[in-house]
Amino acid sequence: MQQAGVQDPAKCLFVDDNLENLVAAKAVGWIRCVHFREHDPITPQKPDVNYTPGSQEELPTEDGIPVINNLQQLRNVWPENFVHAGQ
Repeated sequence: MQQAGVQDPAKCLFVDDNLENLVAAKAVGWIRCVHFREHDPITPQKPDVNYTPGSQEELPTEDGIPVINNLQQLRNVWPENFVHAGQ
């Protein structure tokens, strides 16, 4: 935040593949966090996230943090940060 010159942690967007980092970020006030978790065949207890962009189902969460498996899904998590082509 200091390097970016941001004073308000609510304005920070944080995407990480390590849940511990995300939990720590939330603990210091970064409320806009997303857990990016690709399919990991070595860790079967962490299956694919079955979320289809544009679907009406809720995002799966871990510790209240949205979980995605494709960066395009950020459009559904934070739609206010994306504009449609032609606008």
